[in-house]
Amino acid sequence: MIAVNPDAPPPAFSQARRPVFPARRPLLLLCLLAFLPWCFPAEAALANRAGIDRFFPATGALPGLRQAERPRRVRVKTLGDALGSDAANIYLRNGVEDYAVADYDFAGASRSVTVAIAVFADPLRAAAVFHEYRANPRFLNGQGEAVPVGAEAALDAKNNGRNLYFYKQRAFVRVIYSGPAPVPDLTELARLVAATIPGDDRMPAAFEKLQIEGIDPSTLAVTPGPLFGLDFFPRAATAEAPGAGFTPGEFISADAYVAVFATRKAAEDAAKLHHAYLRRNAENFDAGTSGGGLSWWRATDPDQGRMIAAVRENVLYVVARPKNYDAGLAFLERLASGDAPAREDEAKSSERRLRIPFRRAK
Repeated sequence: MIAVNPDAPPPAFSQARRPVFPARRPLLLLCLLAFLPWCFPAEAALANRAGIDRFFPATGALPGLRQAERPRRVRVKTLGDALGSDAANIYLRNGVEDYAVADYDFAGASRSVTVAIAVFADPLRAAAVFHEYRANPRFLNGQGEAVPVGAEAALDAKNNGRNLYFYKQRAFVRVIYSGPAPVPDLTELARLVAATIPGDDRMPAAFEKLQIEGIDPSTLAVTPGPLFGLDFFPRAATAEAPGAGFTPGEFISADAYVAVFATRKAAEDAAKLHHAYLRRNAENFDAGTSGGGLSWWRATDPDQGRMIAAVRENVLYVVARPKNYDAGLAFLERLASGDAPAREDEAKSSERRLRIPFRRAK
């Protein structure tokens, strides 16, 4: 029988090896935390949403500005109660992911400002909400005054500048003044909010492609669903295109559409499906190559009328209802004149670009 001394120290090898694992645990834990958002997207989304509170200016950020209370979150399912059904539906049909609001006293208790911030899955959705607010008769009714904040911004001219709307990246923001005249300049406060939202002030890639002569910029919008209701197309940016032959106010107006795909192959695959769709459902289908080397296809669609389209790099361009095919092709060539591919699909690129800043914003 072997005698054991209970007071004896443990064997030497135990003393040498025992500290190894505790010393490595912090490093392993850090690695796990770093990869957790990528392995568990739902948890990452929750972490991203925590950053929305940091987009609200603090007391004293502007002279006379005092935050009346901490930003309060509004659950997506209760937006109708908070905003009314008309406004809530604008957010809901564009897939709002988070919404928060904060009230401020602005140079006196009788003068208050409310800042409301909504976050969406990608910049195109945020742009869609802005343009719906701009066009909606209940809100700007097309009378907004453009101001330099974020990607696009409009001051409510019909209400003496009491409301300001803008979007930047995935965020859409409303700044609302309540109180007596004179109405303060809301642009300074809006710029403070915009400065806290990570990323640059560029428009979504599809909108950038519509910044050419012959487009009516006051009609910029985002299609409510997939382009022309066809599942193989994504949502697209659109605007009236008087440069394609018709002028604004005529009974028929030409429209331009731009849809950005993640890759060139995805755009070309969608184009092939559109060819097949038009051959089955439209009249006078034809395809060819312009003198400038642009491969186009055209047809008379039963719903859209005369249309002509092309793919260049990862972007689909469509001109619908041109005055004639010659005018449509000439405008299509100008629309697709940029050789560089558009930035990646907005949802994917914005998710990668904004995930960490939204989570770690200071």
